[in-house]
Amino acid sequence: MNNYVIDQFVNTLQYGDAISGEVLSMQRVLHELGIQSDIVALHTHEKYLGLTISPEEFLNKRKERTNTNTKSAVINHFSISSSLNELFRDLKQTKKVMLYHNMTPSKWYQGYNSRVYSDLEKGAEEISTLKDIVDLAIADSTFNASELLELGFKNVEVLPLPLDPKRWEIPSNEGIKQVLKNTEVPTVNILHVGRFAANKKIEDILQIFYFYHHKLNKNSKLWLVGNDTDTEIYSFELRRITKKLALEHAVNFCGTISDSELKSFYESADAYLCTSAHEGFCVPAIEAFHFEVPVVSFGGTALTETLGEGAVTVPNRDHILAAFAVDQLLTNQTLKSSLITKAKKELTRFDINKFSSSLNSLLIEKVLSE
Repeated sequence: MNNYVIDQFVNTLQYGDAISGEVLSMQRVLHELGIQSDIVALHTHEKYLGLTISPEEFLNKRKERTNTNTKSAVINHFSISSSLNELFRDLKQTKKVMLYHNMTPSKWYQGYNSRVYSDLEKGAEEISTLKDIVDLAIADSTFNASELLELGFKNVEVLPLPLDPKRWEIPSNEGIKQVLKNTEVPTVNILHVGRFAANKKIEDILQIFYFYHHKLNKNSKLWLVGNDTDTEIYSFELRRITKKLALEHAVNFCGTISDSELKSFYESADAYLCTSAHEGFCVPAIEAFHFEVPVVSFGGTALTETLGEGAVTVPNRDHILAAFAVDQLLTNQTLKSSLITKAKKELTRFDINKFSSSLNSLLIEKVLSE
């Protein structure tokens, strides 16, 4: 397939970010299919330097291919306002594919970050300019696909994010595992992974943990993994709530960590909590499935679809009921084993080989062959 070139646009290739993880997995899959593929980014995390090219380099490469028989496509990963959206819109003589990761409604950033709020508002305007120029729109959940259809996109397909096992072919961080497991008193470790953003409703996780820790099991710790870049005010609020609930000794704000360190957290966690009020997919939840960590969630938006029957979904965002659900899973081995079995079954939907086959079908057979 050397006559195919499928490049990807992403505003920021960020370490540990779900969108960036898919971009990298997609590039690997395309390369394995024999397809040339570059990642075009405006910003690149220092760990990924050398893996991306600039828009200027991309345009120069396009000029070099002008007189060849190459069939080309560009995948634009859309989640926020970006000058790449304009570049994508104005491209000529190439197939255009938009991969929609959902946009967090701007209301979740109101009062926390005016710049991100503005970018999300602009993003809502920019996406409407793309609906009539894309050859294919891909959503990573039916929830996201429904938003595209409401916006007027016509050719919409669903392609769930893959769980790429190669990401976890790294050694665990033994120091973290020792901290979490080598204690004099057996300790329950409850985990959440994700940006410190208001739509994640991490304050609900703190409320759940308050009841679990103070009423059900004092030998427990909560580990909150994720960065608070652009959401520092919200992060400060979470720390204030932690103090108010007398949980400072038991709640750990871990910040951004490496994949090696994250693997250790997953391997050492006893339960995973997810209380987001808005999600377009939720990769950490299926990562928890992969590491056989039982998941308790409030469901809603795309979470219900992503988790399927692999998690305990608590109705009415009930904190006390969620705390009891965690306790039941950790004290009833039969219940826990049953849930993990269901999670493994759900995990097959996100198989990397299935993703590769679907990607090949959508891009080569449906877009480039036309």
